[in-house]
Amino acid sequence: MTDYRRFLQQASETMVLPYLGGPYVDAPDRRLRAVGPTATGWWRFEVSGRTATAVEPADPPDLGDLPAVRGYWVAGYLVGDRAVAYRLAMGPGARASGASAIVAEPMRFAPVIARRWHGGALLYDSEDFETGVEDKVRAVFEQSTEHGANGALAAISGVPAPLRAAFGYAVMLRVATALAVPVRPVQLRWHIGELVAMGDAAARRILTGAQERRAAEPNHVERWRAERTDARLRPASARERTLDRAEAALYSAGALLRDSRWLSGDLLEVRYDFMDDRFVSVVDGETLRVVDAGICLAGADERLTLESLPGVIAEAIRTYQLEITAW
Repeated sequence: MTDYRRFLQQASETMVLPYLGGPYVDAPDRRLRAVGPTATGWWRFEVSGRTATAVEPADPPDLGDLPAVRGYWVAGYLVGDRAVAYRLAMGPGARASGASAIVAEPMRFAPVIARRWHGGALLYDSEDFETGVEDKVRAVFEQSTEHGANGALAAISGVPAPLRAAFGYAVMLRVATALAVPVRPVQLRWHIGELVAMGDAAARRILTGAQERRAAEPNHVERWRAERTDARLRPASARERTLDRAEAALYSAGALLRDSRWLSGDLLEVRYDFMDDRFVSVVDGETLRVVDAGICLAGADERLTLESLPGVIAEAIRTYQLEITAW
């Protein structure tokens, strides 16, 4: 038995597992309904049948036997091969949930290693060894912060493609923060070349286009609320069943429910992980028909169900057409 599996099974009915939000945790061999965890992090659970009851925060096990994903750190993302930016379901701070030491966030552009947990979530593991080129890229980034020009990056030899991509994402996130226009790396992969070459000018142009597309989207939520003048109030048990159906619909489509809340007009807002990123959608609290997909769909949101929506998101990512509208 591997070291981390021994660690998971410290007693016959206890396991140390990562809690990432939502109603379930993933053990090595099955999904368990989670009871009692209050925050993302490693927890010691008492397991009875298909239920895992949180006992206390715990130190993480050695994850060395799990599949590794390597890349460069940018604002909670690991940027790897083919310019893919992976959002980590659990970052470095959560690794210290049961420990006295605090794990600091890596420096921008630090090489890091994440691990694929059972169920597919990507968890931060450790920093990797730097080669010296990372400091040169950090220096160029600081210069570009002052002057908005990134041409100096081309003069640095030996910069790996994932690190160049991380630089482009960092430029965009910096400009987006300054302009108060939210954006995520998953929307930007096809813009990496121009972001690296043109810096802030490219970022501003891309953000302007994003704002225009978002502004053109109709406000389905307000129209839906206006039509529901009766504002139905269903029993708590019915709402619990709806949450179970929502979780099952997302899970069947390869997405994982992380959080939810009820809105007026019997609308349900769901937050879920899909393709290593986080999405927010609003659905009808009775039928799970999509009211607001949280992405630009040219007004076609209500043609989808919660179960079919992740497939549409995947297609938008594949065809470089994803525009996120909800955060």
